Amino acid sequence: MPPLGYYNRAFGGIKDIVIDPERGPMVSEMFLKVAYHGYSGREVKRWLDSVGFRTRSGKKVTLSQIYIMLKNPFYYGKFEYPIRSGRWYKGSHAPLVSKEVFDKVKSQLVVPRKAKWGSKGFAFKHIIKCAGCRASIVGEEKYKNLLDGSVKKHIYYHCSGSKQCSYVKPYIREEKLIEQLSSFIDGLDEKNITLSGSLKSGYYEYRKITSSIVQESNTDFNNAFDIKSYARYILSEGVNQDKTELIRGLGIPLYLYNGLICTEPL
Repeated sequence: MPPLGYYNRAFGGIKDIVIDPERGPMVSEMFLKVAYHGYSGREVKRWLDSVGFRTRSGKKVTLSQIYIMLKNPFYYGKFEYPIRSGRWYKGSHAPLVSKEVFDKVKSQLVVPRKAKWGSKGFAFKHIIKCAGCRASIVGEEKYKNLLDGSVKKHIYYHCSGSKQCSYVKPYIREEKLIEQLSSFIDGLDEKNITLSGSLKSGYYEYRKITSSIVQESNTDFNNAFDIKSYARYILSEGVNQDKTELIRGLGIPLYLYNGLICTEPL
Protein backbone atom coordinates (compact mmCIF):
# COMPACT_ATOMS: atom_id res chain seq x y z
CA MET A 1 0.00 0.00 0.00
CA PRO A 2 1.23 3.53 -0.73
CA PRO A 3 1.53 5.93 2.23
CA LEU A 4 -1.50 7.82 3.54
CA GLY A 5 -2.48 10.54 1.09
CA TYR A 6 -2.32 8.17 -1.87
CA TYR A 7 -4.15 5.08 -3.05
CA ASN A 8 -3.62 2.40 -5.69
CA ARG A 9 -5.70 2.63 -8.85
CA ALA A 10 -6.25 -0.06 -11.46
CA PHE A 11 -8.13 0.64 -14.69
CA GLY A 12 -7.98 -1.00 -18.10
CA GLY A 13 -5.12 -3.23 -17.04
CA ILE A 14 -3.01 -0.23 -15.93
CA LYS A 15 -1.98 0.20 -12.30
CA ASP A 16 -0.78 3.46 -10.82
CA ILE A 17 -0.71 5.50 -7.61
CA VAL A 18 -2.85 8.63 -7.35
CA ILE A 19 -3.49 11.28 -4.72
CA ASP A 20 -6.28 10.53 -2.28
CA PRO A 21 -8.62 13.55 -2.71
CA GLU A 22 -9.76 13.27 0.92
CA ARG A 23 -6.45 12.75 2.74
CA GLY A 24 -3.94 14.18 0.27
CA PRO A 25 -4.64 17.89 0.94
CA MET A 26 -4.45 17.31 4.70
CA VAL A 27 -1.09 15.57 4.34
CA SER A 28 0.22 18.55 2.35
CA GLU A 29 -1.07 20.92 5.03
CA MET A 30 0.60 18.80 7.72
CA PHE A 31 4.01 19.32 6.10
CA LEU A 32 3.42 23.06 5.75
CA LYS A 33 2.45 23.43 9.41
CA VAL A 34 5.72 21.80 10.48
CA ALA A 35 7.91 23.59 7.93
CA TYR A 36 6.58 27.14 8.27
CA HIS A 37 4.66 27.26 11.54
CA GLY A 38 6.94 25.17 13.74
CA TYR A 39 4.37 22.53 14.64
CA SER A 40 5.67 19.64 16.72
CA GLY A 41 4.57 16.06 16.12
CA ARG A 42 2.06 16.27 18.96
CA GLU A 43 0.65 19.53 17.65
CA VAL A 44 0.24 17.93 14.22
CA LYS A 45 -1.60 15.01 15.81
CA ARG A 46 -3.98 17.31 17.70
CA TRP A 47 -4.72 19.18 14.47
CA LEU A 48 -5.26 15.99 12.44
CA ASP A 49 -7.59 14.61 15.11
CA SER A 50 -9.54 17.87 15.17
CA VAL A 51 -10.13 17.85 11.38
CA GLY A 52 -11.18 14.20 11.41
CA PHE A 53 -8.16 12.73 9.65
CA ARG A 54 -8.33 8.92 9.78
CA THR A 55 -6.34 5.98 8.42
CA ARG A 56 -7.80 3.66 5.80
CA SER A 57 -9.11 1.46 8.60
CA GLY A 58 -10.90 4.43 10.17
CA LYS A 59 -8.53 4.90 13.10
CA LYS A 60 -6.85 8.07 14.31
CA VAL A 61 -3.28 8.39 13.09
CA THR A 62 -0.71 7.73 15.83
CA LEU A 63 2.20 9.98 16.75
CA SER A 64 4.71 7.42 15.47
CA GLN A 65 2.85 7.22 12.13
CA ILE A 66 3.04 11.01 11.82
CA TYR A 67 6.82 11.00 12.23
CA ILE A 68 7.16 8.18 9.70
CA MET A 69 5.08 10.18 7.21
CA LEU A 70 7.08 13.37 7.75
CA LYS A 71 10.31 11.49 6.98
CA ASN A 72 9.03 9.68 3.91
CA PRO A 73 10.58 11.08 0.65
CA PHE A 74 7.77 9.42 -1.30
CA TYR A 75 5.71 12.55 -0.59
CA TYR A 76 8.01 14.76 -2.68
CA GLY A 77 8.14 12.20 -5.46
CA LYS A 78 11.33 10.21 -5.00
CA PHE A 79 12.59 7.03 -3.37
CA GLU A 80 16.02 5.49 -2.87
CA TYR A 81 16.82 1.90 -3.69
CA PRO A 82 18.67 0.08 -2.32
CA ILE A 83 18.65 1.97 0.99
CA ARG A 84 21.77 4.16 1.41
CA SER A 85 22.89 3.28 -2.12
CA GLY A 86 22.74 6.90 -3.30
CA ARG A 87 20.59 5.84 -6.24
CA TRP A 88 17.35 7.82 -6.31
CA TYR A 89 14.38 7.23 -8.57
CA LYS A 90 11.59 9.58 -9.50
CA GLY A 91 8.21 7.99 -8.96
CA SER A 92 5.46 8.33 -11.54
CA HIS A 93 3.07 9.58 -8.82
CA ALA A 94 2.33 13.27 -8.26
CA PRO A 95 4.16 14.76 -5.23
CA LEU A 96 2.18 16.19 -2.32
CA VAL A 97 4.99 18.52 -1.18
CA SER A 98 8.03 20.14 -2.72
CA LYS A 99 11.60 19.05 -1.95
CA GLU A 100 12.15 22.44 -0.29
CA VAL A 101 9.25 21.89 2.13
CA PHE A 102 10.38 18.32 2.84
CA ASP A 103 13.90 19.53 3.71
CA LYS A 104 12.53 22.25 5.99
CA VAL A 105 10.47 19.65 7.83
CA LYS A 106 13.50 17.40 8.15
CA SER A 107 15.58 20.13 9.80
CA GLN A 108 12.66 21.23 11.96
CA LEU A 109 12.21 17.78 13.48
CA VAL A 110 15.80 17.43 14.71
CA VAL A 111 15.50 18.54 18.33
CA PRO A 112 17.11 17.22 21.52
CA ARG A 113 15.00 14.78 23.52
CA LYS A 114 14.96 14.61 27.28
CA ALA A 115 15.71 11.19 28.66
CA LYS A 116 16.21 9.65 32.07
CA TRP A 117 19.73 8.69 33.11
CA GLY A 118 20.69 5.38 31.52
CA SER A 119 17.62 5.26 29.28
CA LYS A 120 19.33 6.32 26.04
CA GLY A 121 19.73 3.51 23.54
CA PHE A 122 22.73 2.98 21.30
CA ALA A 123 22.37 0.26 18.70
CA PHE A 124 26.05 -0.73 18.50
CA LYS A 125 27.13 -0.30 22.13
CA HIS A 126 29.15 -3.24 23.53
CA ILE A 127 28.82 -5.37 20.35
CA ILE A 128 31.92 -3.89 18.66
CA LYS A 129 35.34 -3.68 20.34
CA CYS A 130 38.30 -1.39 19.99
CA ALA A 131 41.04 -2.93 17.83
CA GLY A 132 43.67 -1.29 20.02
CA CYS A 133 42.78 -2.38 23.57
CA ARG A 134 39.78 -4.68 22.97
CA ALA A 135 37.55 -2.56 25.20
CA SER A 136 33.92 -2.14 24.16
CA ILE A 137 32.86 0.64 21.82
CA VAL A 138 30.21 2.83 23.48
CA GLY A 139 27.89 5.57 22.23
CA GLU A 140 27.44 9.21 23.18
CA GLU A 141 24.94 11.87 22.09
CA LYS A 142 26.13 15.35 21.14
CA TYR A 143 24.07 18.38 20.15
CA LYS A 144 25.00 21.37 18.01
CA ASN A 145 23.13 24.67 17.90
CA LEU A 146 22.66 25.82 14.30
CA LEU A 147 22.47 29.39 13.02
CA ASP A 148 18.76 29.06 12.21
CA GLY A 149 18.01 28.30 15.87
CA SER A 150 17.46 24.57 15.42
CA VAL A 151 19.50 21.87 17.12
CA LYS A 152 21.30 19.05 15.34
CA LYS A 153 21.82 15.76 17.16
CA HIS A 154 24.61 13.31 16.37
CA ILE A 155 25.54 9.97 17.91
CA TYR A 156 29.25 9.21 18.23
CA TYR A 157 30.94 5.94 19.13
CA HIS A 158 34.31 5.64 20.85
CA CYS A 159 36.47 3.29 22.90
CA SER A 160 35.27 2.91 26.51
CA GLY A 161 38.81 2.20 27.73
CA SER A 162 40.36 5.38 26.35
CA LYS A 163 42.42 6.11 29.50
CA GLN A 164 44.21 2.76 29.28
CA CYS A 165 44.29 2.49 25.48
CA SER A 166 47.48 3.64 23.78
CA TYR A 167 45.87 3.63 20.36
CA VAL A 168 44.77 7.17 19.43
CA LYS A 169 41.27 6.98 17.94
CA PRO A 170 38.91 9.69 16.70
CA TYR A 171 35.22 9.47 17.53
CA ILE A 172 33.14 8.01 14.70
CA ARG A 173 29.65 9.24 13.88
CA GLU A 174 26.90 6.65 13.76
CA GLU A 175 26.21 7.38 10.08
CA LYS A 176 29.84 6.55 9.20
CA LEU A 177 29.77 3.43 11.36
CA ILE A 178 26.61 2.27 9.56
CA GLU A 179 28.36 2.81 6.22
CA GLN A 180 31.23 0.62 7.41
CA LEU A 181 28.89 -2.10 8.67
CA SER A 182 26.92 -2.04 5.40
CA SER A 183 30.09 -2.43 3.36
CA PHE A 184 31.27 -5.25 5.63
CA ILE A 185 27.97 -7.13 5.28
CA ASP A 186 28.07 -6.68 1.49
CA GLY A 187 31.28 -8.71 1.47
CA LEU A 188 29.83 -11.61 3.47
CA ASP A 189 28.26 -14.80 2.26
CA GLU A 190 24.53 -14.68 2.99
CA LYS A 191 24.90 -17.97 4.88
CA ASN A 192 26.81 -16.03 7.57
CA ILE A 193 23.84 -13.73 8.23
CA THR A 194 21.53 -15.33 10.79
CA LEU A 195 18.23 -13.56 11.37
CA SER A 196 16.46 -13.78 14.73
CA GLY A 197 12.77 -14.68 14.84
CA SER A 198 11.60 -11.07 14.87
CA LEU A 199 13.97 -10.11 12.04
CA LYS A 200 12.75 -13.04 9.94
CA SER A 201 9.18 -11.79 10.28
CA GLY A 202 10.33 -8.33 9.26
CA TYR A 203 12.20 -9.78 6.29
CA TYR A 204 9.05 -11.40 4.90
CA GLU A 205 7.19 -8.08 5.25
CA TYR A 206 10.12 -6.26 3.62
CA ARG A 207 10.01 -8.62 0.63
CA LYS A 208 6.29 -7.99 0.25
CA ILE A 209 6.66 -4.18 0.34
CA THR A 210 9.72 -4.13 -1.93
CA SER A 211 7.96 -6.35 -4.45
CA SER A 212 5.10 -3.85 -4.55
CA ILE A 213 7.49 -0.93 -5.17
CA VAL A 214 9.29 -2.78 -7.95
CA GLN A 215 6.03 -3.62 -9.71
CA GLU A 216 4.60 -0.10 -9.40
CA SER A 217 7.78 1.61 -10.62
CA ASN A 218 8.21 -0.80 -13.56
CA THR A 219 11.91 -0.93 -12.67
CA ASP A 220 14.00 -4.09 -12.66
CA PHE A 221 16.04 -4.10 -9.45
CA ASN A 222 18.71 -6.75 -9.20
CA ASN A 223 18.84 -8.57 -5.86
CA ALA A 224 15.91 -6.49 -4.65
CA PHE A 225 14.80 -9.09 -2.13
CA ASP A 226 18.03 -10.60 -0.81
CA ILE A 227 19.03 -10.67 2.85
CA LYS A 228 21.90 -8.22 2.32
CA SER A 229 19.48 -5.65 0.96
CA TYR A 230 17.28 -6.20 4.01
CA ALA A 231 20.32 -5.85 6.29
CA ARG A 232 21.14 -2.47 4.73
CA TYR A 233 17.54 -1.43 5.26
CA ILE A 234 17.70 -2.44 8.96
CA LEU A 235 20.95 -0.52 9.50
CA SER A 236 19.48 2.58 7.89
CA GLU A 237 15.84 2.56 8.98
CA GLY A 238 15.45 -0.09 11.68
CA VAL A 239 15.02 0.48 15.41
CA ASN A 240 18.03 0.06 17.69
CA GLN A 241 17.00 -3.41 18.87
CA ASP A 242 16.81 -4.70 15.27
CA LYS A 243 20.23 -3.24 14.46
CA THR A 244 21.72 -4.89 17.54
CA GLU A 245 20.16 -8.28 16.71
CA LEU A 246 21.37 -8.04 13.12
CA ILE A 247 25.02 -7.47 14.09
CA ARG A 248 24.93 -10.15 16.78
CA GLY A 249 23.46 -12.56 14.24
CA LEU A 250 26.61 -12.29 12.14
CA GLY A 251 28.42 -14.44 14.70
CA ILE A 252 31.71 -12.69 13.88
CA PRO A 253 33.75 -10.63 16.38
CA LEU A 254 33.97 -7.07 15.08
CA TYR A 255 36.61 -4.46 15.90
CA LEU A 256 36.90 -0.78 15.06
CA TYR A 257 40.26 0.41 13.73
CA ASN A 258 40.76 3.98 12.56
CA GLY A 259 37.09 4.26 11.62
CA LEU A 260 37.11 0.93 9.79
CA ILE A 261 35.43 -2.37 10.70
CA CYS A 262 37.76 -5.38 10.91
CA THR A 263 37.59 -8.91 12.36
CA GLU A 264 40.98 -9.00 14.11
CA PRO A 265 42.46 -6.80 16.86
CA LEU A 266 45.83 -5.11 16.41
